[in-house]
Amino acid sequence: MTNPLTDKLEKTIRALAQKATQSMRGILTRSLAKPIDSGGIINSLDITVTRQGDLITAKTDFPSYAYWVDKGRGKGKMPPEQPIKDWVKKHNIAESAVFPIRRKIGREGTQATNFTTPLQRMVEMIRKTVSVEAVTMVQNSVYQEAETLGDISVKL
Repeated sequence: MTNPLTDKLEKTIRALAQKATQSMRGILTRSLAKPIDSGGIINSLDITVTRQGDLITAKTDFPSYAYWVDKGRGKGKMPPEQPIKDWVKKHNIAESAVFPIRRKIGREGTQATNFTTPLQRMVEMIRKTVSVEAVTMVQNSVYQEAETLGDISVKL
């Protein structure tokens, strides 16, 4: 037996997840230079929505460097070597570029993209939706059932 409230919430969460994913991809497409990303983080963006009974789960699986893409990195300190090595290897860039890339990031930092803003909005909208749907459910079903309780007489 399915729960109508959970069905509505699942549908809403799936729609919000799809819209948030599209918005995040748009932000990154406009923010990142094509040779730098070549679809790496953009193509990895996905929000997986699953349901088991009345439990609905929305999960993201961003690459490890997504935090720095989102928040940016301040100047003054070079980033660790290994993530840059992994990145240049993945993008078929000569390993000799690792140190100059690290030095440039250390000198200039990187700009924040704030691509997770749509995801944060999605979470806020889900919270509001859950609150509104729960109140509606209480008003429409639980409250009506509670009214009939006054008609029940119990002999002790």
